[in-house]
Amino acid sequence: MTSRVNPAEPDMWADPRLLSTAARLWEYALNSELKKLKLTLSGLVALQALHAAGTTSQAALARIIRVQPQTLRRTLRSLEASGYLTNSAPTPGSRGLNISITSAGELALSEADGLEQRLHRILDSGDELHEALVMLIESLTVTPEQTRTLRSPVSGT
Repeated sequence: MTSRVNPAEPDMWADPRLLSTAARLWEYALNSELKKLKLTLSGLVALQALHAAGTTSQAALARIIRVQPQTLRRTLRSLEASGYLTNSAPTPGSRGLNISITSAGELALSEADGLEQRLHRILDSGDELHEALVMLIESLTVTPEQTRTLRSPVSGT
């Protein structure tokens, strides 16, 4: 007979469920605050990465934030509609548009970072949680080399 866990008692949940629930609740709280800036968490992550990387392509930006380029497309459209980024013609020999953050995007990013920092104080758990999450992300991230290995035919039997 399988024991039942009371769903109202998070201290009895397995770590993956805790992580998933905490992430959803964090995203909901942050999105509620970011709505004032016409941003979502996805948009904030894209702006942060674009700010750090400078002008780049959609494919390169997607790699930086670890999503598929198609997944990023809707977020980029929303950011462009809000005036937070611009698209320009690609450089000769490259594919896709070059994406740049605008001054309005920089201002929104600055305000959003302030909101995020206020919410972050709730989590102020020290380095232990941060290090564990970094290790989890790194261990679950598939690199381009691993993707090629997974796609290559298996020789032998």
